Amino acid sequence: MSQSKILLKSRKKKAMSCIQEGRFTDAKAMYQEICRADSRDAEAWCLLGAVNGQLELYEETIACCRKAADLSPDYVDAHYNLAQAYMHQKRTEEAVQSYRQVIRLRPDHADAHNTLGLALENLGRLEEAIGCYREAIRIQPKHADAYHNLGSALPHIGDAEKAIECFQLALRHRPDFVKAFINLGFALYSLGQLDEANEAFQRAKVLEPDNSDAVFGIAAVHEKRGEFQQAYSLLQPFLEAGVENEHLAVTFARVARHVDRRADAVALLQRVLSHPDLKPADTQPLHYQLGKHYDEIKEYDKAFFHFHRANSLVSVGYYPSKEHLRQMDASMALFTPEFFARTPRASNASERPVFIVGMPRSGTTLTEQILASHPAVHGGGELKDIGRIIETLPGLLGSAQPYPHCLETVDRKALDIAAERYLSKLAVLSPDAMRVTDKMPHNFKHLGLIALMFPQARIIHCRRNPMDNCLSIYTLEFNAAHSYATDLTQLGEHYQKYRQLMEHWKKVLPIPMLEVQYEEMVAEPERVSRELIAFCGLEWDERCLRFYETKRVVNTLSYDQVRRPIYRKSVSRWKHYEQFLGPLKESLGL
Repeated sequence: MSQSKILLKSRKKKAMSCIQEGRFTDAKAMYQEICRADSRDAEAWCLLGAVNGQLELYEETIACCRKAADLSPDYVDAHYNLAQAYMHQKRTEEAVQSYRQVIRLRPDHADAHNTLGLALENLGRLEEAIGCYREAIRIQPKHADAYHNLGSALPHIGDAEKAIECFQLALRHRPDFVKAFINLGFALYSLGQLDEANEAFQRAKVLEPDNSDAVFGIAAVHEKRGEFQQAYSLLQPFLEAGVENEHLAVTFARVARHVDRRADAVALLQRVLSHPDLKPADTQPLHYQLGKHYDEIKEYDKAFFHFHRANSLVSVGYYPSKEHLRQMDASMALFTPEFFARTPRASNASERPVFIVGMPRSGTTLTEQILASHPAVHGGGELKDIGRIIETLPGLLGSAQPYPHCLETVDRKALDIAAERYLSKLAVLSPDAMRVTDKMPHNFKHLGLIALMFPQARIIHCRRNPMDNCLSIYTLEFNAAHSYATDLTQLGEHYQKYRQLMEHWKKVLPIPMLEVQYEEMVAEPERVSRELIAFCGLEWDERCLRFYETKRVVNTLSYDQVRRPIYRKSVSRWKHYEQFLGPLKESLGL
């Protein structure tokens, strides 16, 4: 080996030692010398680029890594470092191309799949991003970052339960992963598991006492519990220090109306919304909160602008509205008087289940709160158990047909198994209550199955003026299971099909159903409340009129409303927005 090569090798060794010791400025000087000595050394150019990245000199990183890639087109690290530098400069489309080049050269590069997912998510391409995170995990099953990123994406498509699993796996592989604790907390919060959410936020705070997102999470739990002053006390130091991020802005917006700080909340939301580094999905709750605040101060043009903007950002590719419509058509075709006449019922005679159904925002939460204020009733909330039973039905029946077609061959044994699973859940929720409510609104699609499983069950159907009902849905942040909610035309079409299906159930359902009109509930709360209690086979209790005093966690978008007495301002609210609702009126046939 020549003297010059020996010297070059020694310099490279010293430069690498500088990197390992964190002396990046010294390492940069050494690699610059090496590149001058041999301008065709691709590895040296790549490492010089990596050092520049550590020094946050991303333009120089890009130049160096491009040079390395030109010298050695198959040099994976050069393309990967180039992609990372593009990401830091928010040149996301170019980052995507470089990550894809890495994957073409090395398909098993788990980090490239993971960071490609981040780039795609920044571009609003959530479905592709989720696929990338899953591929990274397939390649490297202990990839904590990929589990975390997948968990962060899943709530945007309405899968908070799966997100929780992902965060827990991320923490299993990296127990000190603070960000995973925080996002686990927010996922648990979204499901109403407030104690567990608070624990996750507290564990993050122990690991990083100064972590502001952990504090905002704890404040969000206080707000959900109606402890507004405690929440505000936690937020106040950050507000006074001029902190601006989306978690603070959204939590403060929810608290502000209770502590007379509305104007400050609006100003903070607007400032945070202008931050250039927010992902599109992260701006949605900011727009929804701004819309809500402008609605409450009667600036309806501004309110609708933000509601429309929020809905335009929602990804709708995961639970297509057309599938909702097909399933409802299939139910109307299957569940006929003849079908009920020939089909067996489950053998249980339980009167415990009370199913509260209807479109979201039709008064289902208020109805459940009134019932849950009765000492003989437990409010179960939006239970997902009927949906889970439906998922398992084809297998249980040994049928190749999907639901509801698989019910053509249903027998009493299968219905007994399904019913027992559901009743076991009610027993866990409340072993003693005479009645347990399930207010999953979209169970209205499954009343035929419910009638087969529970011949003694009761159905309460909540109705509301269709324009008010649909507007309320459009102005609130629903998950992807309600993808119809983001488009006024699809929303109207979905409502029309729901109305058609409910008319069908009224004609064929062999179990009792009480219809409750929201506007009548508002106008005559005692009369309607008494009808509800009597329908459930219970004696009247005055506490049902003071439902707002009942202390229970309400995990729906109406959780704040049921803390207050019935109010009338939501009746005919749609008229404030009439100029914007042409597509909705047309699809509703009004």
